[in-house]
Amino acid sequence: APVFRYQFKAQTYTVQSNSSSNPASYEVGEQAVLTLDPADPEDFISDSFSDRWLLPLITGFFGVLFASVGVGALVWASRRQKQIAQLAQTGERLQAQVISVVRHRKFKVNRRSPWHVLAQATHPVTGALLTFKSDNLWNDPSAYMNKMVEVHIDRRDPKIYYVVV
Repeated sequence: APVFRYQFKAQTYTVQSNSSSNPASYEVGEQAVLTLDPADPEDFISDSFSDRWLLPLITGFFGVLFASVGVGALVWASRRQKQIAQLAQTGERLQAQVISVVRHRKFKVNRRSPWHVLAQATHPVTGALLTFKSDNLWNDPSAYMNKMVEVHIDRRDPKIYYVVV
């Protein structure tokens, strides 16, 4: 860590920097630009990259990373809500038999895992047996076992659906 000797208001200070580097940022006797705190002249920032920009760049990177994850989650949730509303208006409605209730233990929010209702129905046009999985449910839906649930499916793509629980 470099040691700086400087004068401020007719007083000489000798202070070691809080940051160090290898190789050394400064040569012995080299002049450096320092920004001092007038209230505490021993508190300063040297004009080196690490003192000025390293911490702001690191915290800025993580700030952008976490903000983009949050914005991405909000955009995804908004799109899903619009999709559900569209399916409720124009989607084909099927009655599906609940075949099981499962817990998604690999995913947790506040140490809680969501539940899913799995249901099956026969497509009215193709006759194919379709299996549907509900969105995350945060209360145990076991009461739906062996009952019927409504499923809204896209008329063009049966992979786009919403299980109404």
